[in-house]
Amino acid sequence: QNEVKHHSTLTLLFDGLGGASAKKRKPMINDLKVKTDDHTLVKACFALETFNERPWLQSLKLEQVKGYVEAMEKRQNFVAQVQATVELVREFKALKEFTSNIEFRKEASEEYVRQLVSQSLEEYGKGEWLGVARARLKDLEDGFICLSIP
Repeated sequence: QNEVKHHSTLTLLFDGLGGASAKKRKPMINDLKVKTDDHTLVKACFALETFNERPWLQSLKLEQVKGYVEAMEKRQNFVAQVQATVELVREFKALKEFTSNIEFRKEASEEYVRQLVSQSLEEYGKGEWLGVARARLKDLEDGFICLSIP
C-alpha cells in the first residue's frame, strides 16, 4: 500500500511538473504504409491487402463471436462497428497486445528511472540542483566544456 501511495504521489508530482505525455500524433497519408524499420507485427497489418469479412467471421471462436455481437449491438453507428471489427482482426489484435505489453514495460521502466533520479536529487536542498544546472548552462554559454562532472 505504501508503494502504491508513493507511486501515486510521484506520478502526481511529476505529471504536475511537465511529466505528462504529449498529445498523440495522428497518422498522415505517408504513415499509412509499411516502413523499413517497422516491427514485424506492424508489417503484418500492412501486409493485409483486403478484408474478407465472411471468412474472418467464420474464423472466430464462440466467445469471440459472442463478444463481437454484443459490441455490435451496443455500438449502433458505423464507425464504432468498424472499430469493434478492427479490434478482432488477428494481425491488429496481436499488435495491440504487443504494444500494450511494451507500454506497460515502458511505464515500469520510467517509474524505475524516476525513483533513481528522485533518490539522487533528494540529496540537494530546495533549488540547489537548479543552481547546479544553471551553473553548467553558464559554463557552456561561456565556452567552458568540462568532460567530467564530479
